[in-house]
Amino acid sequence: MSDGARRQVDHGLAGLGDKRQITVLLAVAMDSTMLAPQIIYAGKSDRCLPRGLRFPDDWDIAVTENHWSNEQSMLWYVKNVIIPYVNGIRESLPSVSSKP
Repeated sequence: MSDGARRQVDHGLAGLGDKRQITVLLAVAMDSTMLAPQIIYAGKSDRCLPRGLRFPDDWDIAVTENHWSNEQSMLWYVKNVIIPYVNGIRESLPSVSSKP
């Protein structure tokens, strides 16, 4: 193998050489609104997250021991992404009076 083939080319993207596995959970509402994703990294704490990579503030970044989605990560996503989205939609709807 030549030296050129052994070198990894840096394209200037943060984490490009990072080969860790992740799980990405995507959710789309019936009106085609894409909700914030959940990205799950393998590890036990936030120390396993890639350094120098800034995620958008509304993304849900999670950590599980094996990078798989589990009950705890799913409940966290529902509580922190789906429920606030649904509540926001409900608040934007006109109120319905029970009086005729």
